[in-house]
Amino acid sequence: MQSAEKLTKKVFLGWVCKCDCEKEKWVETSRLTKGITKSCGCICTDIIEKVRKRFQKENMLEGTSLKGIARNLNKNNKSGTKGVCYSPAVKKYIAYLTFKGKKITKRFDTEDEAIKCRKELEEKYFKPILNKYKKLN
Repeated sequence: MQSAEKLTKKVFLGWVCKCDCEKEKWVETSRLTKGITKSCGCICTDIIEKVRKRFQKENMLEGTSLKGIARNLNKNNKSGTKGVCYSPAVKKYIAYLTFKGKKITKRFDTEDEAIKCRKELEEKYFKPILNKYKKLN
């Protein structure tokens, strides 16, 4: 650690600290003495990655979340159909579906066309995997 001053509207006394991962980061003295800062941020990244991997192991089958497929309509959904929304930027209705980490997106002039497409996408992609794992339970 080495002492350093950071000039903003106020002058803060701080330290340039070297993290276990070898990155250097400026940290206010009070954040060090209170134990608030413990790394350059790499600890949070590691924790997030561990949680993501555990979630995938517990919830993903063939790269797809069955819970995600079965999830109810989001509160902010305005179309009344999961995976269908209106984009004011392109002035089109969008039907979308995420399957095995890939997002499938199609645009339509009418909401009815987008809803029909979404239902077809669900039949093509979701129905086979749901049927396969329903038989196993």
